Amino acid sequence: MHYVTVVKALKGKYSAFDHGRYTLEYVQDKWTYPLIGKIYAFQDYEHALRWSSDYHGVTIWEAEAEVSKNGNCMMCSEEKKYLWVFWKWYSVFLAGKTTGQPPHLPTAFTPNGTVLCNKLRITKKYKEL
Repeated sequence: MHYVTVVKALKGKYSAFDHGRYTLEYVQDKWTYPLIGKIYAFQDYEHALRWSSDYHGVTIWEAEAEVSKNGNCMMCSEEKKYLWVFWKWYSVFLAGKTTGQPPHLPTAFTPNGTVLCNKLRITKKYKEL
C-alpha cells in the first residue's frame, strides 16, 4: 500500500469538530480508521494553517495516510445530524449513479487543499493555535 504525508488539524487528540458518536480520537503513531466515510486532512501545512486560523484550540499534526482523493469535494455541512445520510448518498454519487446535490441535505465543499484519507496516523505535532 502507498502512503503519503498529510497534515491533520485536531482539537486536542480528537476531530476538530464534535460529530457525536462518529468523532474520532487520534493516538500518536497509531492508525485511526473512520467510523463512516473518510478522514479529512490537508495536503500541506499552509492549507491546514489557513483553515485552522479561524478556530481556537486546534493543533496541527504531520500525519501519514492512505489517500482516497485529493482536492475540493462535497461534504455535509451539518455533519452531526446528517452524516450517515450524506455518506450513503455520496457513495452513490461517486459510483456515477446520481448527480447534483443530495435532496434536503445541507451540503458544502471542503476547504482548499483537502485530502480524503482511508486511514491516518498522526506522527509529529507542528503547532497549537
